[in-house]
Amino acid sequence: MSSDAGPDVARPAAVEWPFVRAGLAVVAALAVAQLVGWGIWSLVHEEPTRYQRTVRCLTREKGLPVETDLREALLWATSGGAFHTVIEGNGVTVWLHRDEAEGRTTVERYQRIAGPLTGRLLQRWRAVYLFDGPYSPTQLQALIDCEYVR
Repeated sequence: MSSDAGPDVARPAAVEWPFVRAGLAVVAALAVAQLVGWGIWSLVHEEPTRYQRTVRCLTREKGLPVETDLREALLWATSGGAFHTVIEGNGVTVWLHRDEAEGRTTVERYQRIAGPLTGRLLQRWRAVYLFDGPYSPTQLQALIDCEYVR
């Protein structure tokens, strides 16, 4: 072996370092661009509301018709919105409330007017359901599947 073998072996490594540095700089620039893009997106896009997520779930995932223009629901205005849908032939009006106390108020108002409504009126946390007729477990489950607690 000649004495020139040492520098020739070291030379390719020295040539590679600028490319490695350039590659790392590109990766870092892409990461920074991704973070900046995410930051801008999060500033201009609002998360959908609980009402919007619930209606979207019922229409897209369950394939149910949802009527959001309710005259009756306006009588019992809620902080979270109200809508009507039909599940397995049984209509149901849904009120989404800010808290459980507001939900209890809606239940109490209906019970004062129409009596106990056993098997038709149900409160689950911040949601109140009023079915047209007695509900089945599968009808209730369709609503529970699209219930957003937050």
